Amino acid sequence: LSQRTRNGLEQTRLLRRHHGKPPWGYICQKGQLMPDPDQWDNARAVITEYIRSGSSTAARRLKQQLTGQSMAVSGFSRGILCPPLRGGVVRRTRDDNGKESGQEIFWNCHEPLILPGEYEQIQALRKANLTCSGAFRKASKRSIGSGLFICAGCNGVMSKVTNSQR
Repeated sequence: LSQRTRNGLEQTRLLRRHHGKPPWGYICQKGQLMPDPDQWDNARAVITEYIRSGSSTAARRLKQQLTGQSMAVSGFSRGILCPPLRGGVVRRTRDDNGKESGQEIFWNCHEPLILPGEYEQIQALRKANLTCSGAFRKASKRSIGSGLFICAGCNGVMSKVTNSQR
């Protein structure tokens, strides 16, 4: 049974077909990802909102308004970067003992939800958000000594709170 399963997965890999649950915005027909006519426009709107606002919170809020489904920050982060949204099909590779040894990505297998220029914008947003995270990233300014002093009472890191953060 396990050998037949491995053979079937190998066959789908060779044919560059999708295996598993399709990502949001897509449907899977005979192993090929295709735009879901019911969700494609909603998924495009969420991607556009994320790029426009630079906020995953705003994008996740829009998704909840459009579909009624909430999404965690980590799920959004993983989802926005997954290769199937950029037109790729991912195949995990295994060694001779059956252990996972990496992955292969086959590009241009279906219509991408995220275009190459948009992906570059998303990468730039994520990089900027790593260096200055939080709800007040545009309004707050780092002050001299922020994060360098520790409170003797609670051992917490001290920082200056500006009026825009209150």
